[in-house]
Amino acid sequence: MRRIAYIAGLLTKHDIVVLVCAVSPFREARDQARQHIRRFIEVFVDAPLHVCEERDPNGLYRRFRAGQINHVAGVDDPYEKPEDPEVHCHTDRETVAQSAANVVDLAMRYILR
Repeated sequence: MRRIAYIAGLLTKHDIVVLVCAVSPFREARDQARQHIRRFIEVFVDAPLHVCEERDPNGLYRRFRAGQINHVAGVDDPYEKPEDPEVHCHTDRETVAQSAANVVDLAMRYILR
């Protein structure tokens, strides 16, 4: 996460809009990224575990339940939910289009100010 935040910070210093998709399970790492990146927007893509397991396009949860893998964030490894994300996408209650629109709307407000 530190490397990602470092590169994103360099780019944003040159007014480049950067979107990063990263599983960052620890609040401290996200807070450090926020300190280094101008106009940082934290997006919490959230779904209950049972919904994640139903979707499971890569079979991650299936392999975990079968004992084939370990260290799955939010299952047997910790995941600290964001306390106050700028955008909270409840993907079990909204469509992909609605979640994306919420992210884009806020990003545009940040860009235009």
